[in-house]
Amino acid sequence: MVRSGWRIPALTMFFLALAAVPAAAQSSSAGSGVEREPGNTPPENKLAGLIRPVVLSGKVMLDDGTVPPDAVILELNCGDGAKPQGHTDAKGRFSLTVGQDQAETMDASYASTGEPVSNAVANSNHTVPTSLGLGSSSERDLMGCELRAVLGGFSSGSVKLNGPRAMEYSDVGTIVLHRLANVSGFTYSITSADAPRDARKAFDKGLELRRKNKDADAELQFQKATAAYPRFAAAFYELGRAQVAINKNEEARKSFTVALDVDSGYVSPALELAMLSFRQLRWQDAANYSDRVTRLDPYSYPAAYYVAGMAYLQMTQPALAEKNARELMKLDPAHKYPEGVYVLALALAQQRKYLEALTHMRSYLQLAPDGPETPTVKRHIQRLMELTGESPAMPGKTGGNR
Repeated sequence: MVRSGWRIPALTMFFLALAAVPAAAQSSSAGSGVEREPGNTPPENKLAGLIRPVVLSGKVMLDDGTVPPDAVILELNCGDGAKPQGHTDAKGRFSLTVGQDQAETMDASYASTGEPVSNAVANSNHTVPTSLGLGSSSERDLMGCELRAVLGGFSSGSVKLNGPRAMEYSDVGTIVLHRLANVSGFTYSITSADAPRDARKAFDKGLELRRKNKDADAELQFQKATAAYPRFAAAFYELGRAQVAINKNEEARKSFTVALDVDSGYVSPALELAMLSFRQLRWQDAANYSDRVTRLDPYSYPAAYYVAGMAYLQMTQPALAEKNARELMKLDPAHKYPEGVYVLALALAQQRKYLEALTHMRSYLQLAPDGPETPTVKRHIQRLMELTGESPAMPGKTGGNR
């Protein structure tokens, strides 16, 4: 149980719907890692007065010149947060229609930048709207928008869209992914390369059904794939995702566990198990699987540190909660995820480090003045002021830790 008085955030059980943006991708500078291909000049836009969607095409490659081993998410950021627009095909190519209402099914390894990191818990298996909310994108100048590729375990180059207003077509060239150092786990499974044709066919059909939100039918296809190839870790993982979507949580747990047993370096099922355990209030499992994720990849999954921190708070292990909160904050120099500050404050309060806890509670209010935890944080601040001897009329004067 949590130490009385330092309540776990109510937002936790609602959030955690979108797990973690690969954090390294957030730090890539605009324009880096992009190679322009000669001869791919966008055609002249002769219909600028018409309202038409914009098509962005190109390809994604690894820095060694090979095709990415898994589908790569393409994000577009026009200054109001990154939004997924689609993904690459098996050859690393993409063609994205921007400005149309569409949706992309994401797993626990993805979250739109700017979303609360704690959005990973309520439903880690979700569909993300990809429309920018602009109507047709030809109604808005896309100059200055940034397109980047996102794949866990890799940092990414990005490309600035500097084309004309109301452009209808643009080849943005090649975006290059760079492998991160000290990363031993990835969001793809090495066992997929050995899948026989019949297993791959069932797997691909299952993915297509999931994109159509036909999860029960997708479950059957993934079961066919795993029966045809029992070491098909990616199929077990997708089977688990389909089962979560139709509320077969215990079956999903078994599927994710098999995926991880088959491929111990496969991050995605470990992250899903952490989220599922958290939602089921299985704190030790949530902490164990989150720790496994961050051992495999210390950089790409802020949500794993959040889940671990919250789980350790629930088990009254504040030193470990503090450690995970600080790691989360290291990945978040822009302070997009104030939940990390709140977890740190709670962990410090549990350790009776009241002055430091008070400082971070106030920091949380500055970062999220209208956050769902604001009333609770204000009550915590009043209590911490009493414990430190600080007068509400004299916020700079304190009586020290007790």
